[in-house]
Amino acid sequence: MDSASTRICDFQFGMSEDGGRCLMIVTDDQERSMTCAADFAQFTAFVSSLNMAAREMVKRQTHGAGGGRGERRHRRGVGGVPRPPGGRRRHRRAVESRR
Repeated sequence: MDSASTRICDFQFGMSEDGGRCLMIVTDDQERSMTCAADFAQFTAFVSSLNMAAREMVKRQTHGAGGGRGERRHRRGVGGVPRPPGGRRRHRRAVESRR
């Protein structure tokens, strides 16, 4: 990872009255902000990607930084976070089946 990357300093989250949409604001240590709006399906996919990234971080810490299974490459999803095999297609099918 690039040592010049910035760090998240603030994260704010809000949602609509009906719970159908949410708004996320992330601010880094250089006071740059990014605002994202998402519906339920998009937010669920984002949280899933964060969980996968957290598991990968633990795996890499456990197996060490060099080589091994922690070096496996994934297609990138939201914010460069690894996307599960099958990616978004699987998630879309789940959403469509609820309709």
